[in-house]
Amino acid sequence: MGDELDMRKLVDMLDTALTSDDPIVRDQLRKLLMIVALMDRAPDAARLGPFAQMRRDIKELQDAVRSMSSTVDIFRGRREYEEKMKEMEWKMSAAEQQMAKSQWFDEALKEDKLASFKDLFAQTFKKGF
Repeated sequence: MGDELDMRKLVDMLDTALTSDDPIVRDQLRKLLMIVALMDRAPDAARLGPFAQMRRDIKELQDAVRSMSSTVDIFRGRREYEEKMKEMEWKMSAAEQQMAKSQWFDEALKEDKLASFKDLFAQTFKKGF
């Protein structure tokens, strides 16, 4: 917790120094950065400094957001596909029902005509030619 507060203070001071218009503050910041650049970092090369760690964390967060966005796009596409398939199935079902009704009606007409023809034929033979 103490290290975190110290880090926050350091970041706040660095942020203030970076945005300062005071030439003395800018000069001192430049000197500090020169000292840091001249330091031999070989023994601590494996250890990340707070800003390098922050940069790495931000990159990891950006990658995670990009991955989640891609996953959401995949699921959105899959959902749209499934909705279209259901709509097509419904339309096909409605068309099949309509076709069945039409076939039933056609068959009923054929049977009715056949029955009418049978009646007419029977009546004709009863009357005689």
